[in-house]
Amino acid sequence: MYTRRFTETDELADFVNHRQPDWKIPLYQQVLDWGSGLAFLVTVFVLAGYAICNLSARRRGPAAGAPRRLSWYRRSMDKYR
Repeated sequence: MYTRRFTETDELADFVNHRQPDWKIPLYQQVLDWGSGLAFLVTVFVLAGYAICNLSARRRGPAAGAPRRLSWYRRSMDKYR
């Protein structure tokens, strides 16, 4: 029985035709994939936390969400009023 050896051209044709090729993903690429996925999740949680805190500050009123200014900052900004 004749067995045909697969070449990179055949693997590329499988990929183009939406068939799963037998490509081995290197270990460093797997580590980088996990790192980028974790970074994405951290970004989503940080943005969600910021949005939740910002919305809850708006519900409490304008004074609750306003930043507290230090006295030296207020005195330095008086000359611009």
